[in-house]
Amino acid sequence: MSIPSKHTTDCSTIPTLRFAVRRVKPKDQEDVVRTSIEAFRQMTSRVPPDYLPGLEEAVWFGSEEAKGVAIRELARFRYRGAVLTIIDAAYEFPALGPISVEALGRIGDERGRFFLEKVLNEGKPGVAEPAAISLAQIGGRALLPLKAALRADRRAVRVAAARALLPVARVEDLSSLFEYLEAHASDDPVTAEALRQAAIMLEKQRQAQEAAAAASSAPEEKTP
Repeated sequence: MSIPSKHTTDCSTIPTLRFAVRRVKPKDQEDVVRTSIEAFRQMTSRVPPDYLPGLEEAVWFGSEEAKGVAIRELARFRYRGAVLTIIDAAYEFPALGPISVEALGRIGDERGRFFLEKVLNEGKPGVAEPAAISLAQIGGRALLPLKAALRADRRAVRVAAARALLPVARVEDLSSLFEYLEAHASDDPVTAEALRQAAIMLEKQRQAQEAAAAASSAPEEKTP
């Protein structure tokens, strides 16, 4: 089948390209995805309804190269509907691991935390660190695997978790920070010192919160 030109931007272009991904040969699927992205970027109206679902289908049915291009674009839009599809692609094509890990962090959906936790705990260079960062970007319950990783057997995993947790640590994370500093401060002195300073600030914040709560709950003195 013929593929619409990159410069064809009428309303039928995106649906046609969505259909084309599953009809062309695998060697041409990456070109279809790139053409779809280029066609969309030339449009000035809202996102066509077929655009993001079409990219997700490219992650399902496309070649490894097409999947990689589509995943990056889905991450740019923080398209939550593609979270599980991206994870499946990473399992099927391990080379897509780094792209998928980064995409899950940008999308920010907590459903990605289990996959990211697995990648982090495997401790593979070049992937574990981005997985930790993505968990920090997601936040919320995704911080739980990071705090658990502070107690990991592997030094590299602990350091990756500590570095990722540093900019997003909260008052409720203080016990985990102190536990890490007591047991593993020698992992990386620079990271440990940064964590120590962060813990000091969070401790002051905690004390201020407790003082404010105590003041607000104190009974008012009655005037004679």
